[in-house]
Amino acid sequence: MCYDDCREVQMHSEAVSALSKVLIVDDFLVSGGTIAAGLNLVRQAGGSVAGVACVVEAPAWKARERLAEFGSPIETLATITL
Repeated sequence: MCYDDCREVQMHSEAVSALSKVLIVDDFLVSGGTIAAGLNLVRQAGGSVAGVACVVEAPAWKARERLAEFGSPIETLATITL
């Protein structure tokens, strides 16, 4: 995990349109920061989020609580204890 001040998530300006339905996929759901950034980018571009999929989740970090405000369903394949 990397928690420096220089991180950013980018998306090509033409990747999402107003008609786009996007599935956001990440490998590891811990704090939810990367997913939140992706959700914000899709919304700013005018698209809608169909859902979020992650391979592994660390529930102790409570990322789902942080991401609840977005109202997107979140599915994970496995959970681990850190």
